[in-house]
Order: sequence, then structure tokens, then C-alpha cells
Amino acid sequence: MTSSANLRAFELCPILDRTHLDAQVLVECVELSGEWLFLGTSDGRLLQFLLHEDHPAEETLDPRVQIRAQIVAEKKISQTHQSVSFIRCVSALNRVLVICDSQFIVLSMSDDLVSLPLAGANKLKGVHAAYINENPARDDPFSVQVCLAKKKQVIVVTLSEEKLVVDKIREMPDLVSDVVMDGLFVCAALQSHYVICHIESGLIQDLFPFEGVPALCRVAKEEFLLSAPGDLGMFVTSAGVSERPPLPWAKPVVRLVFKAPYIISLCSDGIVAYSITDQQQKQSLHFSGGRVLGNFDGKILVSSASSLYAIVPIPAEIQIKSLLEHGLVDQALELAENFQHRGRSSREQFQVVLNDVRQRAGFVCLKKFDFDRARELFIRGQLNPQELISLFPDISSGKYVTIQPPLHDFQSIQDITNGNPDQEKSLNSFLEDFLQYLRASEGEHFPFKNIVDTAIIKLVAADEPRKTLDHISSSDFQGEFEDLKAPLESHQRFHALALLHEKHRNWSEALSIWASLAQNEIQDDLFPGLSLFLQKIVRAPDELLWRYGDLALELDQDKAIDVFIQKLKSGDVVMEEKALNFLDKYPDAHLKLLEHLVLEKESQTEKFHTLLATKYLERLSSLDLQDQLALPIRAQFQAFIVQSNLIKPAHLMSRLESTDLHQEKAILYGKMGNHEKALKIMVHNLDDPQAGESYCDQIAPKKDSKLKKRLLLSLIKVFLDPELSPEKKLPLESALVDLLNRRSSEMNPLDVLPLIPPSWSLATILPALTDMIATLGHEKRMTQVEANLSIGHNVNTALDYYFATRKPIEMAESSYCMVTSKQFREPVFVRYPNGIIVNPDQAKNLSVCPITGQVFKPIKGT
Repeated sequence: MTSSANLRAFELCPILDRTHLDAQVLVECVELSGEWLFLGTSDGRLLQFLLHEDHPAEETLDPRVQIRAQIVAEKKISQTHQSVSFIRCVSALNRVLVICDSQFIVLSMSDDLVSLPLAGANKLKGVHAAYINENPARDDPFSVQVCLAKKKQVIVVTLSEEKLVVDKIREMPDLVSDVVMDGLFVCAALQSHYVICHIESGLIQDLFPFEGVPALCRVAKEEFLLSAPGDLGMFVTSAGVSERPPLPWAKPVVRLVFKAPYIISLCSDGIVAYSITDQQQKQSLHFSGGRVLGNFDGKILVSSASSLYAIVPIPAEIQIKSLLEHGLVDQALELAENFQHRGRSSREQFQVVLNDVRQRAGFVCLKKFDFDRARELFIRGQLNPQELISLFPDISSGKYVTIQPPLHDFQSIQDITNGNPDQEKSLNSFLEDFLQYLRASEGEHFPFKNIVDTAIIKLVAADEPRKTLDHISSSDFQGEFEDLKAPLESHQRFHALALLHEKHRNWSEALSIWASLAQNEIQDDLFPGLSLFLQKIVRAPDELLWRYGDLALELDQDKAIDVFIQKLKSGDVVMEEKALNFLDKYPDAHLKLLEHLVLEKESQTEKFHTLLATKYLERLSSLDLQDQLALPIRAQFQAFIVQSNLIKPAHLMSRLESTDLHQEKAILYGKMGNHEKALKIMVHNLDDPQAGESYCDQIAPKKDSKLKKRLLLSLIKVFLDPELSPEKKLPLESALVDLLNRRSSEMNPLDVLPLIPPSWSLATILPALTDMIATLGHEKRMTQVEANLSIGHNVNTALDYYFATRKPIEMAESSYCMVTSKQFREPVFVRYPNGIIVNPDQAKNLSVCPITGQVFKPIKGT
């Protein structure tokens, strides 16, 4: 006996042969119940055997099961030597059902197969076929429903331990040769065609004819498989329709059984297995003289006239391996997805096996260059990416040890491509796409991030520098530094290599590479330039600022100063002083940093303010004050010394004495409080009386009238300075007359009038005198009003206090604080206007009651 086809789903395991039977005795029917085997013979006997199964050890290379049979009982059923045509065991009832000599007989399994005279059984003669309903309408565990074929009748009976009851008898249009039943439906083979009969209603539906011997079996709930003309197997439901494609028989069929997902057919010279899912033949076994085929609680037995075999499923792992070896990926996957393996019943264990099959199938597809299918299978099978990466010698680190047994039959991709560069390129592209998909879809908890990232960079570094850069730059990149350093260097991806150093916090090495790129010592077209080098210095540890600061300043001082500015965001004065000292040899950068610290960050360090003013002064000293270049610097200097309150005026004044910066001197004298000197410079040196008047307004706020009067008095004294030459006195006297007539109301007449030269005409300053007299009168009247208002306010306050205190506050000995509920121990308390009395320490706010939250208006002046 030999097998054919690529799939080996089953194999034949011998149970009995001629040595177990008497000469000339033929096997007519078979039944298996647990470990008990029953044979019906041609001479009317029932033989009972005990079966012993010897399963191989898990480590053995021979997966076959050894079955031994031991005869334990023999029962003579027919005294006339008529053959036994049907045997079925009902273990729940401890009964054996037999048809012999057209008589339905019930035997006891435990009492030496004694025939039981059940009530009603004597009517069941002339029976030649039977079928036990596995899906009865009534769910009674203590009975079984049997469908019998008797001439032109179909009889449904219910058998219990005590009796046999006929449920229904339905007449058929012709003699019945075989029956199967499910639920309320009986599918019967008549003499030339099939019918379906509803037992309850008696409705009969004709189906189609058959040729030769009819073959039928149940495959699912209310669904049957029937042999049909044209060497086809037709699936038929209880409604008389087919919901599956037909099976094309390879050979004429004698018997049929269903064992998911296979239909097993017995032919004259062999056994053929078909898949119910794709209707294809899967396996053929040679078996001559087959007479009996049955599915006995999942175990398939086949018998010839003189021998009995078990059709044993080959372990799914072996079947799948065989299919994959022949490149039959779809069939291997179908088998894996529809087959529950022995010993792997849990869902988790089954999923492990299924994933293993998918992975192996993926490598089969990869070998065929079917990349789309391989990728799908690798993803669904949750392939460890290291298994795939290890096949690429240039990509693999060589550290990974592949699982055993291996998932494929080749050592590397060279075994597939045989040196074909185009095929190697396509395999590299496949690997990159697969790894990119894993990286994008697996999320944060993907355990192979570093392995996958490393492999991707190795794949793209040679030909795709932009991809290399983008991948390393991604925020969650976790490539292995030691594995990537050499390939990036060899392909001159220097910018990417520097980014890799940065990812691993190797700042010194990263900046060294970027420094070389910025100086064009090495080349990389994707290096963005100096701006990136400066940005990285900002991000690097502080100590590297001093190492690369000089280079950055030499390359571009204007841009490099921004590095120092960004580094000094923390406000560390020691760091700021260190930066200023470092920049001392770079005047422009030094000044810009000082302006940032003082003007933008508003540093309160006096040293920085004075240093900035000194730098402005040095700039001005090196320029002609009439030059246009000096104007903006001088404006900055003036604005700064006016604004800053932290500069040292005396220090700057010592450096200004020998210069013509008179306006700056005036500002500094004002800073030192020497307003008269400041006014002298403005009026005498700068010949700008209006500047002196503006100075008085700037120094004295509007509300400080006393200071304003003193400053205006000083300005008048400067105008009337006796040391002035006659040429300067005349215009200043005119300016003074104008000042007096405009602003006399802001002056004290008692201080100003004694300074007026006797030679002046009263008519000249008459407007000023008039304003002074009016102002004095107004001030006198306002003083009287304020005095009277104060008297009234004092009276009102005294009255309020009187009303608040005129009544005594009586305290009983039992009085207590309304906040703490404790009695007063001392005659000290706080009483609110609403009567609430509390301890003084509970009166947090005298204007707000601590109990009710009521707000009281306090008495002014108390």
C-alpha cells in the first residue's frame, strides 16, 4: 500500500488481518466504541476485541501509532449463518444495535452480548439499513433516536434501556437502500435517486439520481454529501439546495465519511481524501477490496473482507512540513488554521503553532521572490525580525543565533540569488520595507527597536543618504552605535555619524565631526552648514562651549554670539563673567553680549552696567564725534546712562573730563545729584537753554513740586551766572524772561525775586509777578480749606467712636468663644458689631466676622 499527492494527511495503521479471523469468514461491518471493537461477519457472528494503542515517545522519529487487538468475546447472532450487516454501540445505554438477517436486534454490552427482548422490537423485521441521529430534536441523554430503512419505509424509533418506541413511519416511493439522519430530516437513497424527508410533516423532496452504489454521509447540521452522476459529490442541505461547490471524484465512490476538514472516500482500489474547503484532492492511499468505511467518534476505520485498518491522521506538523517542502503554502496555511493539534488544545498554544507555520510559509514565499505574500505572512506570524536580518551577511551583526529547528532551508540570501545583483537589491528593498513597517506599526513596546533601527541604517547608508539622515534624526531612533559607526564612516555619511554620536550623548565626538564639516576639512552634501554647528554647541554641555567657541567666532562672529546668549539663559553670574572674559578679544561679540545681559535680560550686576558704558565710551573715543558712524553709538550711550541706575557715574566722569561729550557729562552730573553743574554744561557749554529746562522736567516728577522749584531756581542762577561774558548774558537774559513769564507759578517768589537784576523793568516780568501773586493767594485759600476739612473729619470720627462705645458689653461667667466653643478665662475678648464674641487669637480680620463672614466698615481714625 502506497500513498500519493503532496499532502500526507493520513496513513493506514493495521489492526486485524486474516490471522484474527476464521478461514472463509468475511468482515461485513465494523463498530468502535472507546477501546472496544466489534466485527460483524459473513457467517452471522459478532466478534468483540479489546484494542491497545501504543503511542510513540515524543522524541522518536517514527510518529506512527501501533494498534493491537485482543479478542474477548464472540456472539452467534444468526443460526442460519446470515451475515451481520450493521453494528452500532450506544455506550450511554450500555447497548449494541445489530442488524442481522434483516432483523433489528438490541444486545447488552456488559452481559456477554445477551439479546434483550424489548417491547416493540418484534415489529422491526425486514430492516436492512440503520443510522443513529447525532442531532435529535429531543435532547434526552437516556435515549437514542435511530432511523431504520425497511423496504419502502423509513422508520424513526427511540430506544431507551427498557423499551423501544416507534416515533414515525414514513412511506417512500421506492425501496430504501440506505439512510442518514440529522435533526428532523432523513436523506434516503432509494433504488435510483435520493430524497429528503421531513419526519414530522412527511414531506418528501426528490433530489437527483445516482449511478451504481449510492454513497451518502452527514457533514454538518442538516447538510449531507451525496455521490452524484458525473463523478461528483454534491452537498445538499435539508432545504434541498447546495451551498458548497461540488467535489470532483477522482474515482467512483463506494463509501463516504467526513472528518473535518476532509471528506474521505472509499473506492474499489483505494482511499481518497478531499478538502471540504477548496474541494481539491489532498491524498490518495492504495487499498484493495475495501468494503467498510466509518467514522467512529473521530477515528476512521476501513475494512476489506479479511483485514481492518485505522486511517490515522498524520501529525499536523509533519503534514505542514511536507506541504511547505513542496511549496504548497496555501494548503499548509489552510491546514494549520483549521486543524486543532493533539496536545495543543489551548488557544495560546495553538496560536504559537499557527505563527510558526506562517513564518515558515513566509520564507518559502521569500525564496520564490513573492515579497507581498512573504511580508503578509511574516507580519501575521509575528516573525522575530532577527530571523530575517540574519540572512543578510552585510546587515546582520552575527550575534543572533537562529531558532532550532530552522524556519528555512537556506543559510543566507546568497543561496537564493546565486550572486545575482538585481535579486540581491530586490531582497534588500524587501527587508527595508518590512523593517520600516514594523518600526512604524509596533509602537513604544516593540522589543526589537535597536535591532531594526540598526539594520535599516545599514540598508540605506550606501545609496540613500537622505533616508539615513531622516531615520537617525527621528525622536525614537535606537540604533546600536558600535554596529553603525563603521558603515557610516565607510560611506562617508559624516553628518549622520555626528547625529548618531549625539543620540548616544557622545557630544565631544559629534562636535568634532561638525567642526570638521564647518571648516570643509571633510565633505557631506547633507550637512546644513555653520548654523547647525552653532545650534549643536548650544545643546552640548557647557564645557564644550569654551573648546569650540573660538572656532565658531572665527567662522562667523555675528552668528556665534547667539550661542553664548542662548547658553546664558540660566542667569548664572559666574558663567556670564566667564563668557565676557572669553569674548574680550572679540570686541563686537563682547559688546553684543553685554547689551544682551544689561539691556535685554536687565541684569542687576553693577559691573556689567559700568563695563557696557565704558565700551560705548571706548567706541566713541575711537571715532570723530561729527562722523555719521558716531551718532547712533552716542545715542545708545546717552540713552543707557540715563536709563541705568547701576553705573558708577564718578568712574565714567573721570574718563569723560578730557572729552567734548558735554551732554553725557551733564547726564552723569545729574546722576550724582549735582544738578547745577549739569545745568551749567547744558546752558553754558552746549548753548541750549531749552535743554536745561527739559532737564528740570525729566529729573523732577510732576508730583514733586518742591524738587521742581529747586531745579528751576538752579536754572535761573545758571542763566544769571556773573562769570558769563556780556555776549552770552544777553541771549540768556531773554531766555530767563521767557522762562519766568511761562513758569512763574512753579517757582517760589521769595527765592526768585531777590535774584532778579535791579536793572530789569517791572513791565518785563509783570506777567510773572501777576502769576506769583495769584498762586500765593490760591495756596493760602486751599490751606484754609484743608484745615477746616480736617476739623470736620475729626468731629465725625469722635462721634462714630462715641456711638460704638457708649453701651457696656456684659459678659456672663458661662460666656464662651463662638469659634472654639471654649469659655473665656480672662476678661480679654473681641466683639464684632453683630454681637459675635471671640478670643483675640481667633479674630484674624477685625473687618470680617469669623462666624458669618459679614464685612464691617472700620471707623476711621481709630
